[in-house]
Amino acid sequence: EALLRLGCRAFAYVGASELPFMRFHSDERARHFCKALQAAGSSAQTILIDNRQLAQFLTDLPKPAGIFAYNDRIAAALLKAIRSLRLKVPDQIAIIGVDNDPDICTNTHPALSSIDLDFESAGLFAVKLLEHEFSGRKSRLRMVFGFRGVVHRESTTSSKTGGRTIARAREIIRQNYARRLTLNSIAGELRISPRL
Repeated sequence: EALLRLGCRAFAYVGASELPFMRFHSDERARHFCKALQAAGSSAQTILIDNRQLAQFLTDLPKPAGIFAYNDRIAAALLKAIRSLRLKVPDQIAIIGVDNDPDICTNTHPALSSIDLDFESAGLFAVKLLEHEFSGRKSRLRMVFGFRGVVHRESTTSSKTGGRTIARAREIIRQNYARRLTLNSIAGELRISPRL
């Protein structure tokens, strides 16, 4: 939905293949991404990251394009490749990762938008699963847990609406919520006037 709202013409999913469990998980994400796009009347190309073919893939992708990456690490590698090709993010290619890893997302250029998974529910399920196993019950527990939402940063925020500045301001507030923030301190970090 985040990529569709940007008005992208083409979509791609860049998956992972390092380990068998990652490949299975990546294939599931690709399948659901393609299914959601199909329901919206679009389609996506899917590739596994391969640095030899990546530059050509990014160059050939119709613009504006939206890319969904298996995780933030792969999305960061994509951003690096996109910058080396001098393509504009998000105007030509918008990109979104998964995991919302602040060490990755805030240290890319531009800052990476990411899906914030519901790790808390996963942790609670792990506790229930251990409890279930130790109780000696034979039935299997299953749970599907989702995500909290998309954390929008510069890689999916259109520059045409001033959205990048707003996204950066939100990120400053998110990272510094425990500090006493003022309009002047946020404007200072953004290098803009408080009035703007």
